[in-house]
Amino acid sequence: MRKKRGFTLIELIIVIAILAILAAILIPNAIGYISTSQKTVCDNNIHQIIRAYKTQRALDETLTIKDVIGNKDGKYFTAAPACPAGGSYIGYSIADNAIIMCTYHKDPNSSLDVASEAYLNMYQFTGMTNAEIAAATGNAVKYLNNDTLRSYLIGSVYDGKWPAFPSSMLEQNGISGNYYIQPYIDANGAGGRNPSKNVTVYANTNDGSSTSDLWRANLIFNPENGKWYHGNNGSVIRVMNKSWEDIKQEMDENGWQPLS
Repeated sequence: MRKKRGFTLIELIIVIAILAILAAILIPNAIGYISTSQKTVCDNNIHQIIRAYKTQRALDETLTIKDVIGNKDGKYFTAAPACPAGGSYIGYSIADNAIIMCTYHKDPNSSLDVASEAYLNMYQFTGMTNAEIAAATGNAVKYLNNDTLRSYLIGSVYDGKWPAFPSSMLEQNGISGNYYIQPYIDANGAGGRNPSKNVTVYANTNDGSSTSDLWRANLIFNPENGKWYHGNNGSVIRVMNKSWEDIKQEMDENGWQPLS
């Protein structure tokens, strides 16, 4: 009768090495598959929220995208859509249009995501009282003021530098140079103006490190359709002391076109 033989040390080492190689191949693939699946679910959730918003807004013009994202009073979903990776949905709505992004799946190379985040970072203050603004900013900002809010955002959110406009999109549209995305809010103007409290997101060559040409816009984000616009022959628009409607009209008059 032949005795059963166990694995030798060399055979065990070989088996372990093979398992390690298989793990090195399979685990990253599995993680990548899970990540892709989560992103797909997240994208579908966003489309579902936007569909619900547009459907329900036909019945209630006071509805905001925030109400739908939060499934206010359980009116819009049996269970509110949630990012499987743990991200949160944030967004804004203008009339029938809504933009939503996921805090986990946002893409730093997406001009839409960067612009939407810049818009929301400033827009959040428009509905706050002075006391709420002070509390939200740790008393760094006392009231709705463009200069102090920009200083607060660039220091606390953007680490001292406005985010760069994705170079691939600039190159695709034949635009050379480096541009930086930043928000402006028409608030508390001097000289008896009645500020609109509108937020405008634009881009220019100033990354926030200097005070020159702060309000010159080489590119402007349209929050209604989620598209970036650029002037012909390098034309610029000054955003200071202007509402979004003023800026949009100036864009139309000067033939600004959406980037492709």
